[in-house]
Formats: sequence, structure tokens, C-alpha cells
Amino acid sequence: SLRDESERAQIVGDVVANYIIWASGTLAIVFAASVEAAEKIAAQFNSCGISAESISAKNDDYERFGIMRRFAAGQIKVLC
Repeated sequence: SLRDESERAQIVGDVVANYIIWASGTLAIVFAASVEAAEKIAAQFNSCGISAESISAKNDDYERFGIMRRFAAGQIKVLC
């Protein structure tokens, strides 16, 4: 499946490194093949000290609004 292939791909591991090299400090949106992948990518960013959150249908309207508000304000640098 697409999710399985994306998890095996090296690009997922490079997203954080490339953000640091090319876009450090700017707002960025990362698209993922699954909700689980988005959560893992957000965790990778956070473990490197870069504020990130994932957003999906798993979040209720109130949570999504808060995430989007924090992203627009620059409190979250990477939205997955």
C-alpha cells in the first residue's frame, strides 16, 4: 500500500533535516500518506526542538481550530 511504501522511503527521514537546511524557522506544511505517518513526522520535528503538530479528521473542530490558530500565529512551525 501507499502507506507501507512511504514508511520504507528515505524521504520521510530527510524531511526534518531538509527543513533545518532550507526552511529553518519558517512555517511549513508536510503532507503524509496516513494519519499515523503525520503523527510520526510531527514527533520527529518536535524531538529536534521544532514545534510541530499533526492535524486530521481525528481532531474535533475545536482542536483543529486551535492548531490552525497556533500555526497562523507562528507558535507551530510545521503542520503535518
